[in-house]
Amino acid sequence: MGLGRCVTSAVERAAHPDRLTVQFYIDDDDAELSLYGEVLEKLRDEYDPKGVILMGKVGDSIGCPRAANSLALGVDTELVMMCGDDLVFQDDGWDDRLDEEAAKYPDDLFLFWFNEEQSRHKFSCFPIVSRRWIDTLGYFLPTTFEHYFADLWVMEVACRIGRAHYISDVVVKHLPVPTGKTKDDTWDERADQREQRFARDEALWPTGKRYRDHDADTLRAKMEPSDYERADGHPLGQPRKAPAVLDGGRVELRDRSSYSMADEY
Repeated sequence: MGLGRCVTSAVERAAHPDRLTVQFYIDDDDAELSLYGEVLEKLRDEYDPKGVILMGKVGDSIGCPRAANSLALGVDTELVMMCGDDLVFQDDGWDDRLDEEAAKYPDDLFLFWFNEEQSRHKFSCFPIVSRRWIDTLGYFLPTTFEHYFADLWVMEVACRIGRAHYISDVVVKHLPVPTGKTKDDTWDERADQREQRFARDEALWPTGKRYRDHDADTLRAKMEPSDYERADGHPLGQPRKAPAVLDGGRVELRDRSSYSMADEY
């Protein structure tokens, strides 16, 4: 369990910690439930005086997409980032960098993600979207899935409208259990459960194409041209055909995975 490490790194590396709202969702059947309580108490003691808002809930095991969605819809922050407790923020001023990138899109419709040193530009494992994005679509992550493919869904939609934006110079290390740098004593015994969950989510992926089409159209209807996009002549709201990364930011998915529907990009 890396909650304390993740929150501490995010707060200590932020230029303006008083702007941060840290949310959590903890399954009520988690084997380390009591330990979470101890960690959260220490975090509140340390960061309440700095103006950091730490809030969340303990509830039924409903899966990451539903949990993240319920949290995102319960606040009014300008930006929302999907975050696991196995992330560690590495760069000072990461929040200022978000402000700089968001300023490139005056209509506040975009998907960002940081460099987590695994998928890098190829995949947005921890998406960051604006409040207007959430308000426009009515959700943060699609609750169709139990665990997998929800992040891919959001990235597909963003790529359809040319607003998938990779922030390469901000490193937020992803240290899942297989790296040996995050502890989970139940990881091995849950291997079959993860495989079955992946198979169920994978089977659902193709059925959502028309909904992703609809979401892209909904966002596109609210988009406005930006100087950032005018600079390279990119047509507003259209997928990008250029090579994988432009200017350290805009991306397309041609070489990412069989689930990227690459032929359409």
